[in-house]
Parts: sequence; structure tokens; C-alpha cells
Amino acid sequence: MRSGWKRSNDSPVDYRFGRATHGHHPDRGPQPTLIAFGPSIKAGVVVEKRCIVDEPSTFAKVLGLDMGDIDGSAISEILKESI
Repeated sequence: MRSGWKRSNDSPVDYRFGRATHGHHPDRGPQPTLIAFGPSIKAGVVVEKRCIVDEPSTFAKVLGLDMGDIDGSAISEILKESI
């Protein structure tokens, strides 16, 4: 542990101090936040849960790019109809 850092306890279930968890609970997996805004994005839309592999497809659709056969699909709930 780095100098000056403190642990709340030495319990192995305290995921905040584990290695390579990137701040997420290991039993729930990564659940990153996506905040999007701009001319192609609907205002005030909240999507409870989507897979992270849907983000590249969403970005590609907004940019008008064809990514070919990739995993994931665009998060259409946040996109304006004009796209």
C-alpha cells in the first residue's frame, strides 16, 4: 500500500482496497456512468442499465460511422430521431 494511504480494515471483502477492481464491486461487475449531451442526444433521458459494449455503437451512430459487425448496439433511448 502506498505511503499515506489507510485501510478501513483488512477484510478481503472490502473491494475498495482490492487490486484491479477499478472501483466497482467484484460481484456486480463494472457499471460505469455515461453522461451524454449534444445535438444528437435527447435531454433528460435516464437509462437504468446498459452494457458497456453498447457505448462504441452509440458513438459511431452519432458520428455517422459504420463499425461493421461489432458487439453491442446503439443506445437508441438517448438518441434523437433524426439520427
